[in-house]
Amino acid sequence: MNLSFYFRFALSGIWKNRQIFIPYLLTGVVNVSLFYMLMSLVYNPQLADVYGGDAVTTMLSLGVWVVGIFSAIFLFYSNSFLIKRRKKEFGLYSVLGMGKKQLAGTLFCEFLCTTAIALLGGLLLGILLSRLTFLLLIRLMSYTVILKPAFSWRAIAFTAEIFGGIFLISFLIHLLRVSVSRPIELVRGSNTGEKEPRTKWILVVIGVLSLGAGYAIALSQRNALEAMNYFFLAVLLVILGTYCLFIAVSVAILKFLRKRKAFYYRADNFTAISGMLYRMKQNGVGLASICILSTMVLLTVATTLSLFAGMQDVLKNRFPVNLNVTMQRISEDKKDEYTADIRKVIEDAGISPEGEIIYSGFTNPAEISGENVKILTDANLYTMSMVHFIFMTDSEYAEATGTAVQLEDGTAILESSDPYLKDKMTVSGVPLQIINSKDKPILSSESITITTYTLVLTQSDFEKVVSASGIDQSRVYYVYETNLTGTKAQGKACADALEKRLSEISAADGCSYYVDSQAATEEQVHALYGSLFFIGIFLGIVFLLGTVLIIYYKQISEGYDDEVRFSVMRKVGMSDAEIRGTIHRQIVMVFFLPLLIAVIHILVAFRYMTQILKLMGLANTSLFLICTAICLLVFAVVYGVVYLLTARAYYRIVRH
Repeated sequence: MNLSFYFRFALSGIWKNRQIFIPYLLTGVVNVSLFYMLMSLVYNPQLADVYGGDAVTTMLSLGVWVVGIFSAIFLFYSNSFLIKRRKKEFGLYSVLGMGKKQLAGTLFCEFLCTTAIALLGGLLLGILLSRLTFLLLIRLMSYTVILKPAFSWRAIAFTAEIFGGIFLISFLIHLLRVSVSRPIELVRGSNTGEKEPRTKWILVVIGVLSLGAGYAIALSQRNALEAMNYFFLAVLLVILGTYCLFIAVSVAILKFLRKRKAFYYRADNFTAISGMLYRMKQNGVGLASICILSTMVLLTVATTLSLFAGMQDVLKNRFPVNLNVTMQRISEDKKDEYTADIRKVIEDAGISPEGEIIYSGFTNPAEISGENVKILTDANLYTMSMVHFIFMTDSEYAEATGTAVQLEDGTAILESSDPYLKDKMTVSGVPLQIINSKDKPILSSESITITTYTLVLTQSDFEKVVSASGIDQSRVYYVYETNLTGTKAQGKACADALEKRLSEISAADGCSYYVDSQAATEEQVHALYGSLFFIGIFLGIVFLLGTVLIIYYKQISEGYDDEVRFSVMRKVGMSDAEIRGTIHRQIVMVFFLPLLIAVIHILVAFRYMTQILKLMGLANTSLFLICTAICLLVFAVVYGVVYLLTARAYYRIVRH
């Protein structure tokens, strides 16, 4: 046989099996195009040169690898379905005299054809859409500079290498399975039935414990740092629990329904339940995969959409005032000199400060247990439950706030964004009577990651606390806060000038400094969260594609498996209307179960994800709730459309 024969034979096989090859090729084309579009952005030199471009490029690079990994998973899954559906075909070829070399030649030509279609189609689609995606990214990041999309040979080469390798591995797996099977096994391979699965109580126990532990972690997190620390553990436990429960509990439920004779011995229920029960091991894995991917779609898009829509809230939380200058390891007698320097830089920038707040004191992490406060002086002792304390004298507080205070030894003023509900506090063994605790503090602005307390003491108590706590003297710090008038450009110029002047002071006096300017940071925040939303859209498309792919292949596979069974039912008197009703009941009983469980996962994870979002700067829970509801509604509509289309395809196969 010559090469042209193999190619004609391969193309004929692809066309005859187009119902299963077309989704496989479309999956390859879409994933290749998405991967190329992200790679073309990563390799765009203009993007790396703009302000905040390095962070955006890093985020896009992470998105590239996530898309690549899930693309490989979906393509391997599609390939396994192709192998299963074509075993009988290749078995017949073997029986008719085609040797394994000829089968290998045919498979190799199919591999070349499908790889060429997926790579060329995907790269062409990616190149055509790359300009649109580039403009979308720039729009989401609110860039005002003029950037142009760049054609990238490096992106083409890298994409071809990655997906060429994925298709090559798929071909080798296909070739290996066909080569090691005997012709009779190939002929019977796609018709091999499932034994009735037993109820595996060990899986039920593992599933309940895993899912319960994952839910417990999600519901018990007290702050953003704890939530981030246990995030991947919670995800793994929920995934394990979901798979175990779909595989084991579904069998138990179906067996329970089968024991209910009044329900089971009806034509529509009998065929639906018996058909699902004997394939439930395979169904359970598929349904669990659909559930996990649905959850990933919803969480990915909802969180990134919330961050993008809530950028102004992020900036508001991050900047209670639009300029903050913090200096550590300073001399107390130089505070006025530093204040004068900062004011001069602001005036030279052509703007003026409004509502200045200037103070100094000590800052240190601590833990609160009841009324006792333990100052953490060793970095190794820092915990996820720690809070932050600012210690200052009553004279400093009066000067900073313009509010006269009169404290006696043993009394203190406490301010916090998280109100302290007790009237006593002991700090490192020093007992204090709290005489005033404000819900809206003057100095302790709300922190989205850690609770901050400002403790105002008399000079005597201040010295006692510092001495008893063993606070590092380098933690003495100076803070200048104000709101600046003027434009964003003037604010950025002022921040740059302050950086330069404080660098000179730091070199001369040996202190450290930090300038936090809203005008200088706003563009970077827009770039970061805009790129996150952009990547969220891409990942949402990839996860949605995987969900649709698994649903489609599951329905088609079951359609071919049920074709003979329903043919027998038709011969014994079941009408087309009864068959359609049975199909509808069978699909509905399992099709919407993954969506229901995914919604439960989302509800349990909601509080957990709000903590993660707080760590990223967004404390607006209502906005996240609205974005999640919108994503859920849109996804439910798409899921319903997929249900209608796949149910129709399933019915066509069974009816035929």
